[in-house]
Amino acid sequence: MAKTNTAAYPQTIKYDYAVATAATGSLNDDTPTNMVTLLTAGGEGNRVTKIWAVPRATSSAGVLYLWVSTDSGSTKRLALTKSIAANTVSATSAPVCVEFCWNNDVARPISESEPFELENGAILYAGYSQALSDGMVFHTISIEY
Repeated sequence: MAKTNTAAYPQTIKYDYAVATAATGSLNDDTPTNMVTLLTAGGEGNRVTKIWAVPRATSSAGVLYLWVSTDSGSTKRLALTKSIAANTVSATSAPVCVEFCWNNDVARPISESEPFELENGAILYAGYSQALSDGMVFHTISIEY
């Protein structure tokens, strides 16, 4: 974004989603496996104001992961995690939405007041520690400058 003395106003509201089906691996380095691209920030960056995940089928207890890459995906840095409980999904039991929060503090969700900022061109990746053939669906709402 060009430096200016005037306010930068959002130009586009974005809703992005991705479906992870394979168990994410290789958490001990910067090249994790089996993650999905959730959001690619625009040329002026994005302010993410909500991130959540929803299982499309009964799921095991596990961990949801978010990584950020600022070099076109070569290096992925683990940014946020969220432990989740097992979730039974049926015609009478709705899947539980899991919201990402700062420091796993439910009083501090990613929000308008505490956004997750991405620099221009940064890529946000998502993954789940368990395989789920029907998929874990990750969602974001963001504004692009």
